[in-house]
Amino acid sequence: MRYGLILVLALIAVGVANTGQAEFVFLNLHEAPADVVNCAIAAGDEGDIVAAWEANDSIWTRNLAGGRLQEIVTHGPGITPTVAYGRDGGFLLAFGRDDLIVVKEGDVYDWTVEHLVYSSGNTSVKNPDFMNEQRNSETRWPWLTWEDDDGWIYFSMDFAYNSVGIAIGESASGNGAYPQLSWKWYEDWQLVPRIFFGNGMYIYSMYFSYDGWTEPEMLYDSETGGNPKFDVATEFDDGYAFILSKDWPYTCYCNDILYYRELPSGDFSMPESILISEDNYTMPYSPTIALDTDWTVHTFWHAYHTAGRDRSSHSMHYLTRGSYWTDRSYLLQGHVGSCTAMALTNDDNPVFIWAEQTATESERDPILAFDGAITAAATDAIPAIALKAFPNPFNPQVTLSARLPEAGNVTLEIIDLRGRVLRTLLEGHRDRGVLTVSWDGLDEKEVPAASGVYFARLQAAGRIESTKLMLLR
Repeated sequence: MRYGLILVLALIAVGVANTGQAEFVFLNLHEAPADVVNCAIAAGDEGDIVAAWEANDSIWTRNLAGGRLQEIVTHGPGITPTVAYGRDGGFLLAFGRDDLIVVKEGDVYDWTVEHLVYSSGNTSVKNPDFMNEQRNSETRWPWLTWEDDDGWIYFSMDFAYNSVGIAIGESASGNGAYPQLSWKWYEDWQLVPRIFFGNGMYIYSMYFSYDGWTEPEMLYDSETGGNPKFDVATEFDDGYAFILSKDWPYTCYCNDILYYRELPSGDFSMPESILISEDNYTMPYSPTIALDTDWTVHTFWHAYHTAGRDRSSHSMHYLTRGSYWTDRSYLLQGHVGSCTAMALTNDDNPVFIWAEQTATESERDPILAFDGAITAAATDAIPAIALKAFPNPFNPQVTLSARLPEAGNVTLEIIDLRGRVLRTLLEGHRDRGVLTVSWDGLDEKEVPAASGVYFARLQAAGRIESTKLMLLR
C-alpha cells in the first residue's frame, strides 16, 4: 500500500549561474586516500563550518574558519561521529569508542576540552546526537542521546557534569535505532528534550515531562522505514517536527523518500512520497533534513543502485520544499557519494559533506561542498586551478584547460547528470603548469554521447573543479 502524494521529479539541466547563487566549491578534506563510512557537519554564526568523518577506524575533523581551511585533526579510534554548534559559540564533537561516548568542545581552531560519558551497561555504544538542528541560541542545550548494541537508548542532560547517561528506552531494532535528539514546548512553555528513534520499520518519539520520560509513541501507523536511518528538524516558534525517512520497499528497491511533518494537533501528516525518476532497483540512504528561517525544507540523501558495484552505482539528491518540491541536485555538479550530511548557515545556505565514490569501492574521500558566496576567501589556502572549456556549447569537440599550481596526481573525467563517468580523459602524474586536453564527444566505448549537459571534473592539488559542458549535436 502507498501513502500520500507521489511526486515524480525529473532532473532538470539548469546551470548554476541561473540560480542566483555563486558557484559551489568542492574541497577534498583528507589528503591521503580514505575509506569514509560516516559523515557529519555543522555551521556556526560567522559562516564557520566543522566537518567530521569516520575513516580507517578513526575519527577525523577539519574546520573552515575565518575563510580558510584549517589543518586536519585526528581524534583516535572511534565510530559514528556527530557535530553541533554550541551554546557559547564553539563547536561540539561526539563519537562512540567501545563502551563510552567521547565528547569534545572547542572553537573552530582547536579542540580544547574532552568529556567521557558512560552508559549504565557494558556494551558498545554508537550513534550519538546533539540537539543541533536549531541554530537559535535558546535551543543549544548540552543535551546528548545515543544507543548501545543491546538496543537501549540513553540520554545525558549535561555531559560536562554528568559522566553517566541514563537508559530511557529500548528499541527492538537489529540495525540500529539512530536516536535523534530534538525538543518540544511542554506545559507553561517549558522547553524539554524529545527523542525520536527507529524500532523495526516504525519511528517512535518520547519526551521528558514533569513525571519523567513518557512512554514511546508511534508517529504513524505504517511501515515508514525507520531503518536504516532517518532525520528530524524542528521549527523553533511552535516546536513542530519535520521528518525525512526512507520508504519501505513493498515490491522493489526504489529511490523513494518519505517526508512528513507534525500538525498543531500533535498528529503527523500523511507521508509524502518523493520519488526521483531513475532506473529501478535503487535504495536511498542517509536522509538528512533542515529547516531554514522561511520554513523552506531542505533535504539531502544518496541512493545506492543495486545493479552495480562501481562508481556509477551511487547518486546524490538535494531537494527543497517551499510551496512545492524543487530538485536542485544539479548544484552538486554530477558528484556521487555516500554517507551524506547537510547543515544550514545563518544565511540559510546549505553546506554538505559526503564520501566521494572513487573508482574503487574501498576508497571514499570526504568532500566538503558549499556555496562560494558563504565566504569568498574560503579557498585562499587551496591553490586555484580554474578549469575552463572552449568552445561551449560545442560540437563535436571541446578543449579543456587548467593551470596546475603544483605537480601531482591528476584525474580528468567527463560525467553526466547522474554522476556516471562517460570518459576518463586523463589519470596519472602531471607536472606543474598549463594542462590542455580535448574531448571529442565520445564515451569510453567510442560511442557518440547524446546532446545534453555534461560536466568535466578535474581532481588535482587537493581540490575538485567542475565545469558544465553543453553538447549540441
